[in-house]
Amino acid sequence: MGQKGADTRQRIRERAVSLFAERGFQAVTMKDICQACGLSRGGLYRHYSSTQDIFLEILEETAGTDDVEIRRRITRGDSAAAIFEDQMKKIKQEMLDGDTSLSYAIYEYSLVCSSAYVKALHQKGREKWRLLLEYGMERGEFNGINTDQMTDIILYVYQGVRMWSRVMKLDEQTAENLILKIKQDVIKK
Repeated sequence: MGQKGADTRQRIRERAVSLFAERGFQAVTMKDICQACGLSRGGLYRHYSSTQDIFLEILEETAGTDDVEIRRRITRGDSAAAIFEDQMKKIKQEMLDGDTSLSYAIYEYSLVCSSAYVKALHQKGREKWRLLLEYGMERGEFNGINTDQMTDIILYVYQGVRMWSRVMKLDEQTAENLILKIKQDVIKK
């Protein structure tokens, strides 16, 4: 695939993610994506065969970026507390931005298509957080914590808030309280 094709696929994903965030997985059709991208049906089908293909590529694209960044920073020897702080800032920002949350679409996808893929994404998230928490404890920057327990807290608080944020806008103070509690439990004073 040439650069023009790669650019078109990127544009399709960017427009589709907004549709999925706004409507969920099931309500978005290939026709909707065609209209959002200004493509003919043939133009869209040249790149993707279904909304499921587009959605999976969006999930893969977003799921791998944090993992790679954290591993790169650990390899470089960056402070675990700095990496953790950056991740917490990202989580807080996402919690406050309910309009771009894919949580509901992911939930629908897991019911309609496959929960196996969503479970694999969850496992990847568990591994990412476990890696960072263990790194921080090894460096003496984090409290001695149960990594499985804290990983569950981080993942479920984050996803729960993202899901609820589609229904009820989260205020900044509540997001700050959640993040602050996690940081207090993890980072040594």
